[in-house]
Amino acid sequence: MINQKVEEREKSTKWLPIGTILGSSLFLIGLSSASVAPYRAIVAIDNLGMSNSIYAVIMTLTSVGTAIASLVLGYFADRVSDRRFLVIACASLGALAYGLIYLFPTPLIYIIAFCAILPFGGALFSQTFSFSRVYYDQRHPDRAEFMVSVLRTLFTVAWIVVPPVAGWVASTYTVFDLFAVAALAHISFTLIFGLLFTDSKTKIGFTGKKEDKSATTSWRIPRERLVGIGGVTLLRVALALHLTTLPLAIINDYGGTLRDVGINASIAAGLEVPFMLLWGLALSRFSKERILVVNGLIYALYLLLLFYAESVSHVFWLQGLNAIATAALLSITISYMQEAIKGWVGLSTALMDVVTVVSTFTASATFAALASEGSYIIIFVAASILSFGGGSLLALSRTPLFQARS
Repeated sequence: MINQKVEEREKSTKWLPIGTILGSSLFLIGLSSASVAPYRAIVAIDNLGMSNSIYAVIMTLTSVGTAIASLVLGYFADRVSDRRFLVIACASLGALAYGLIYLFPTPLIYIIAFCAILPFGGALFSQTFSFSRVYYDQRHPDRAEFMVSVLRTLFTVAWIVVPPVAGWVASTYTVFDLFAVAALAHISFTLIFGLLFTDSKTKIGFTGKKEDKSATTSWRIPRERLVGIGGVTLLRVALALHLTTLPLAIINDYGGTLRDVGINASIAAGLEVPFMLLWGLALSRFSKERILVVNGLIYALYLLLLFYAESVSHVFWLQGLNAIATAALLSITISYMQEAIKGWVGLSTALMDVVTVVSTFTASATFAALASEGSYIIIFVAASILSFGGGSLLALSRTPLFQARS
């Protein structure tokens, strides 16, 4: 009788396309970030009259605030009875922040939005991923890791599709209209994700049962996982250095133009999408560590070859290697980090934001130390060494030396 009631309840909610809802939600997050991210500095400095130093302080505070907010929300996500409410709260705060900048475009509102509100709105990415991972772990464990890769792919697709449209909006209307687009994306996210409240199967959270309590009594990160997180951090530093340096190198070292920068970005992003899906499928046969080690080495090779490249066409041809490695380093690292603290998927996912902040600061310091006037390619050598080091640390984390001591 009990089983029959459970089956009837599941039938009544079976119509809801959970995968489509989560995929659309991640695409909307990508739409929002891809609309605003390239224009944050332009709005602050050129339109609102802030100085470069003030803008740098704002972005630093935003990054640190986002990491702290993600950790706090990640902790509560593993303790609340329904994770959906935290996701909706983050989306609502994101809509509020971007909406305020659009409606009241002043320096004070910009500072309040980015430093006080967006750190919590910015946690939407990690909150959505942690919800998705726990949902699939509980409902469809055989598809969990692949679906995380699919969701990360949809986020990337938004970054391919949106920038040209955002550029048209900014040039045809005003750059502030992009903040309206971002706010509408968050509102749309809230409406679409809110559909999950109509399905009882999507209520994911801490139940207070014995298995939940035993899984959440310790925040201990195993020794081998700490070493692996160090490896992931180095890989992320290499990615950040590449993202910052390549556009400058295309123009200053390879004799390219702004048009070449756009073409190269499109080639890389377009190739990343299928490889993200392929690496997601590969998780059924290979461990995450093995995939990350291999791609860390591939990425190190790619960065070294950039140092020896002599023209923009050489850079274009190398984007195949870039796409193969970057697809894994962006998507598989999420799944890897989600297992950092057993029983704390939300807190573990939030660690990704901490890694991002640390890697961004490290990359900025490295760039400042190595960049010379008119030439940037030496930075690719440093990034290659970091990528090799990251892959090596992940390989070491699987050796008996660390496994035995964990």
